[in-house]
Amino acid sequence: MEDLTIIAEAIDRGDYAKALNHLKVFCQANPEDPWGKFYLGRLQEAQHRLREAETIYIQVLKQTTQVKLINLARQGIQRVQAQEQQEHQEAIEAALAGEGQQEMSCLVLEPIDNAQKAQVMGEFGRLMHLDPYTARLHLPSRIWRLYRTGPLGELTVYQQSLVRIGVPAFCIALSTIESVPVLSIQSLQITGKKLIVQIQNSQAQNTQAQSETIALDSSEIQQWVEGLLPLFEQVVDQGPWRKVIHKEKIQDYAHLIDLHCPERGVILRLCDRNYEFPSQTEGHSKSAKQRPKTSLENLTHHQRWHTIVSSLMDFLPHLSKRSTFQLFAEAAFDQDLFLQRISPHIDLLRQEDSPWDPAFHLYSILHWVSRNLD
Repeated sequence: MEDLTIIAEAIDRGDYAKALNHLKVFCQANPEDPWGKFYLGRLQEAQHRLREAETIYIQVLKQTTQVKLINLARQGIQRVQAQEQQEHQEAIEAALAGEGQQEMSCLVLEPIDNAQKAQVMGEFGRLMHLDPYTARLHLPSRIWRLYRTGPLGELTVYQQSLVRIGVPAFCIALSTIESVPVLSIQSLQITGKKLIVQIQNSQAQNTQAQSETIALDSSEIQQWVEGLLPLFEQVVDQGPWRKVIHKEKIQDYAHLIDLHCPERGVILRLCDRNYEFPSQTEGHSKSAKQRPKTSLENLTHHQRWHTIVSSLMDFLPHLSKRSTFQLFAEAAFDQDLFLQRISPHIDLLRQEDSPWDPAFHLYSILHWVSRNLD
């Protein structure tokens, strides 16, 4: 054990080269002795290679039955984890000290496949203080997950740590969510290779003053984001013992389509509930009886809307739909306080505010931001 004493003393003095040389000699002479592996862990820990040190300590626990060595390995694991936690907290404090880093933001996890989940769930669990089984459940497979909200500086540190361990993630500040102009499409017309839209700026105080017509090439529209937003009504039902109860029921759904135009720096928002279909008398001097009906006027509202959407899809064949909104929203409702801070820029007749509206706006903005990140 004289060699081990020399190794321990060299590590304590910071003479890592001498410790490594003696450790190599000891391990060659005693390849099965777990003490050699333990001091290799000590050496890695002293050189601040914390992950390597912890891995070695865990291996020691699996290979020995010596009570003293087991206790020392466990103490080593505790020291390493405490040191990592301290450094993580110091990184958060340093980040929060920066200008603008206290702003409310959100952290979003991107989907990963099951094979990758198995590789990263241990590290993810440790970072988020979760057991491996719960950590696996928290990692999304199909959709983005609005995972955490808080100050931008803190979430940026988490995002960087997640990327290092193989979990794709990004964070976005509330001011960024609010900064993208949203133009509400009142009506549209496809003429040749141009999309002519009558729009209103839903973020302007005087929307009438902002009404205008713009023409776009299909190449200017880079993303198609859509979702169905439930419309609720209050109904009366009969509960237990014939007691009258009032509850909320889904009456219908509003169909929203966001067209992202990054070159113009705007989102064009199309909604079936406030789209202005041409009326029978609009813009005509003839009476309704004298004027032949257009093809749209012979259709129901649903058929009219389907015709508009189909025409738009034919005009934009290069776009694939981003249409996992329902799944995203159901998970995002866990962060309802953050959603309440978001101005949805959606004009629907509701008796009270609904989290579905800001959830859709957030979903669309996340696609806007993620495209820029790519």
